[in-house]
Amino acid sequence: MYHPFLTAKVLLFNLNTALCIYQVTTNPTSFSESRKFKVICELIGVAQGFYLICFCSERLDDCHGKLRQAVAGADWGRSSPKIRKALQLLLTMAQTPNHMEILGGVLVISNAYFQGMVQFAYSFVNFMKLKMNA
Repeated sequence: MYHPFLTAKVLLFNLNTALCIYQVTTNPTSFSESRKFKVICELIGVAQGFYLICFCSERLDDCHGKLRQAVAGADWGRSSPKIRKALQLLLTMAQTPNHMEILGGVLVISNAYFQGMVQFAYSFVNFMKLKMNA
């Protein structure tokens, strides 16, 4: 569901988050009450959309860990050799983390990435404020 165009989605969410935070923090006194509400709702919507992708990636890894525990805890002794070989193959495949990745594995989508992205967006806003004041 998330794989097609995941890189574009993540990069656009990063950009939208930074721009929304920038709108909220730059001279909020010039906004009308309805404009403030719209911008804050937009920021919440963008943050929720990106967090959903990060949450699904974490959930995917959690389910992968449960599969690993279930296979490791299976009663292998009473299985046929064919089943044992299949379980060994499944256990081998389940040893690696299973988070969603973009850019060839350079960026791993997780809750830590979400936190880093929010910190980066906030740093971007502070940088833009400094540029405007200079």
